[in-house]
Amino acid sequence: MARAPSPPLPVIDHTGGHKLSQYHPNIGWEICQRMCDGLTIRQIAADPAMPSYATIFHWRRMHPDFAEMYDMCRDELAWKRQFETASRAKARALRREAEVAAGTRRRRPAGAGRKSTFTLAAAEAVCDRLADGEALSAICADPAMPSLKAVYTWLKRFPEFEAMYLAAREEQRMWLELKIEHVAGTTHWSALAEGKAQVARLQERLGRLTPKHYRPRGRVWPPGPY
Repeated sequence: MARAPSPPLPVIDHTGGHKLSQYHPNIGWEICQRMCDGLTIRQIAADPAMPSYATIFHWRRMHPDFAEMYDMCRDELAWKRQFETASRAKARALRREAEVAAGTRRRRPAGAGRKSTFTLAAAEAVCDRLADGEALSAICADPAMPSLKAVYTWLKRFPEFEAMYLAAREEQRMWLELKIEHVAGTTHWSALAEGKAQVARLQERLGRLTPKHYRPRGRVWPPGPY
């Protein structure tokens, strides 16, 4: 998707309370353009002129025209990552052949080692179920799916699978945030305790998916004057 001049954007109302959908095709187009420029959904949603993180995910489900643009951009980014991965793999293979020819590297015997179980179809099946909110342990417990050990081996050995996996985890986080927002907004006052417990469970799961950041030991935080 080539970068085109941005059309005028309607103003997004970020105040609370019930309101009609603020979706506009121009905003959808701008979101997809920024995605194709390499920005993440979190970076796009951080702009006050853009909708929130959960709203973007909601629009994708509710507006087919936006979903089509969004998926086209994701496909283009995925193709670009696959092309770059293939180019790096080809460069490594050429370098290995040059080292073998120069005598600085031994050629690996044909058939040596165990053949990998990785296939693109299996990788897509795992990532699709992850994006739908299913836990990785539950996916790997399915006899038709690869084992947990195989999935972690694929993450280390196949950069294309790592990119797919991270994108699926991002979509899973978006889905959980949208679900939390839905439960909090639709729970009746008579079932408030049950709604709070459900939100707490969802937030706990979302927390497990969020990367942890730790400050170095022995450093004063916040830093004082020197």
